[in-house]
Amino acid sequence: MIVCGPKSQGSYSNLIKDLHLKARKVPLLAGEVVNQDQGGVCASMNKIIATLPMTIHNSYVISSAGCTDSRDNLHFNAEGYRKFGKRYAAKCFQLWVIKSMLLSNQTRYYIRLVRKKD
Repeated sequence: MIVCGPKSQGSYSNLIKDLHLKARKVPLLAGEVVNQDQGGVCASMNKIIATLPMTIHNSYVISSAGCTDSRDNLHFNAEGYRKFGKRYAAKCFQLWVIKSMLLSNQTRYYIRLVRKKD
């Protein structure tokens, strides 16, 4: 679902409210669709997606440039999804301090993300 402008603010506000979250504590990461450099059939939507941070202040756009796609020029291929996922992860790591917690049985690790203080 791609919604930007006043409609996106309303959709985002409803989602935050429904999930009982605090918008200032939960950033919204929005990924572009298949980029023009890959012949993306909906690539023109990326200009609209780019305006999201102007409407939702705690939002960030993840670039799809260079993420390879499938033959339909609409979906990423496996390599493209992996590259895209790494970009999402990089943004998360940039926005959050990572604190790991070790369970008492020491066989599993959990990561707790704690918001950086500005």
